[in-house]
Amino acid sequence: MTMEHGKTNATTKDYQTLFDLLPLMYFVVDETGRILSVNQAGADALGYENDELIGTPVYDIFVPEDREPVRQQIAAAALNSNRIAQWEFRKTRKDGSTLWVRETARPARRTDGSLVFHIICEDITQTRLILEQLQYAEAKYRSLVEQVPAISYAVDIGLIPHTTFISPQVEYLLGYTPEEWIQDPSFWHQCIHRDDRQRVLDEVSRNNLSGAPFFLEYRIRTKDGQYRWIRNHGVYRRDETGAPRYTHGVMIDITDTKRIEEREQEVQARLMRAERMESLGLMAGGVAHDLNNILGPLVGYPDLLLQELSPGHEAAKDLRMMRDAALRASDIIQDLLTLARRSHVPQEPVDLNQVIQTYLSTPEYKSVQDRYPLVDVAVQLDEDLPPVNGATPQLMQVVVNLVQNAFESIEERGQITISTSREYVERPVGKFDTVKEEECVVLRVQDTGCGIAQEDIDHVFDPFFTRKRLHRTGTGLGLSIVYGVIKDMRGSVDLQSRVNEGSVFSLFMPIAGNVITEEAEMRAPPQITGSERLLVVDDLSEQRDLARRILSNLGYDVQVAAGHDDALDLIRQTRFDLVILDMIIEGGPDGLDIYKDILRIAPGQRCIIISGFAETERVREAKVLGAHNYIRKPYTMQKLGGAVRAALDQETDASA
Repeated sequence: MTMEHGKTNATTKDYQTLFDLLPLMYFVVDETGRILSVNQAGADALGYENDELIGTPVYDIFVPEDREPVRQQIAAAALNSNRIAQWEFRKTRKDGSTLWVRETARPARRTDGSLVFHIICEDITQTRLILEQLQYAEAKYRSLVEQVPAISYAVDIGLIPHTTFISPQVEYLLGYTPEEWIQDPSFWHQCIHRDDRQRVLDEVSRNNLSGAPFFLEYRIRTKDGQYRWIRNHGVYRRDETGAPRYTHGVMIDITDTKRIEEREQEVQARLMRAERMESLGLMAGGVAHDLNNILGPLVGYPDLLLQELSPGHEAAKDLRMMRDAALRASDIIQDLLTLARRSHVPQEPVDLNQVIQTYLSTPEYKSVQDRYPLVDVAVQLDEDLPPVNGATPQLMQVVVNLVQNAFESIEERGQITISTSREYVERPVGKFDTVKEEECVVLRVQDTGCGIAQEDIDHVFDPFFTRKRLHRTGTGLGLSIVYGVIKDMRGSVDLQSRVNEGSVFSLFMPIAGNVITEEAEMRAPPQITGSERLLVVDDLSEQRDLARRILSNLGYDVQVAAGHDDALDLIRQTRFDLVILDMIIEGGPDGLDIYKDILRIAPGQRCIIISGFAETERVREAKVLGAHNYIRKPYTMQKLGGAVRAALDQETDASA
């Protein structure tokens, strides 16, 4: 008996030693949930002494929100003593920190029949942390993939290449479900536009062999049968042998970008056309500015001299002839600028029907008809046509040039139709020139002539471009004038033509009420004299002297400045009622820039613009800033005095 008792004690000590040396936490818990024993690893892991844990409810060493689930797990395990139960919950250490544990519990009966639970606990805190990080990264990646406005995909390029993953955006962008895309290995091939398919497949095949990233743009068919432009960027992942095995990529819808690029190309083509159109204007414009400055004294000084002579003086007639000749020379320069689209011709409401009818009754038109007796002309004019803003002589020239061009395009027998209409353009149209959305007056001249070759259509409005035979009229400027005049009216030109079938020239002109004219004719008030303080800014001394003498003779207090710095110095020192500002200043800021700087010093400063030549946009911007009028050199005393008085009185009336 003594020997057996000794063996039992030895065995118990061996089990206790093994129990304490076990690297995992080991708890023995009775059926009420109280801890009967705990090994050293368990006590150390929780920061307690063994004695502190003995008799403690096991639930107390779990975080509060996990205690009830633990109680339920133990209760469930008690119902089946042959079942090994396992769960993962959070325990609390003595210092209040937590750790994740995976517990494996097995119920057992003692010799006295009581139920106990043997629980082995494994610290899985690091494992759970890594798992949470992986789950977060996966969720973040999935969210990124599913929210980015692109289709992500993965392809196995093995023996039979097939898509293994495609993001849900494929349904939003193309209309196909991911399942539809994945189930058929050739689905992607079939969706590529037939004109792009071979190019794309050849490129992908080459890259499948080399493993080089690819960057492709092509059209792909959507589920509703439309086509969208796709940019496909793919990279390769290699297998253990180093050969390319998987493709990972994104497909981005670039349809809108492509449309913008196409529009940019169209705009660029129109810009090049406009530049060609204005090449003549650049040459004429520079000369015109200098000539108008030279003509200025020839127009202005005769007015000053006439004031000093009696009405019947023999020199008065000569002075008037000198002034009128200079004005006629200025008009010729202005006509040159008009034809070259560089002018600011005063515009007013014009009855286009009346212009056409006037031309059709002229001897010039009768002469053209006599030269082409086999050509019938049909005239279809809208009786309720509203006026357009323009200049009658220019519109007359437009009609003449278009009709003349139509006659000369017909070899023998044919027909010309001249029509006008009032139309509302609901969306931008036009193959040659963009016609914006608005209500327009439309002039169409249609012929059944030889037509224009497609390679020539982009050049028909270029200066000096012509395909006419030598025995026919025309210098290559006729259609250039048409284009320039209509564009100055803020209109648009469209041309449709087919060889041997004829051409249709359509001119779209805004209705008079829809356009603000560049420069309205100023009606000089009865009284052009005054006593206000004025500042004249002009880079040419003779122009400054002329303006100063004219305005001084009219009673004004006048100071002059040669440019930007002089003008700003005077503005800082003196309050001026009006600034007369030359638009083109050589060797420094132009009139618009000077006016902007003046407004920074003297907000609301009244101003009128004077120039022999100025760009439309610069004049318009000056008017937007507050400039009252724009008058062109050379000017008479009446014209300058009237403009000054009108600007001063306009401000006075507005403030009253």
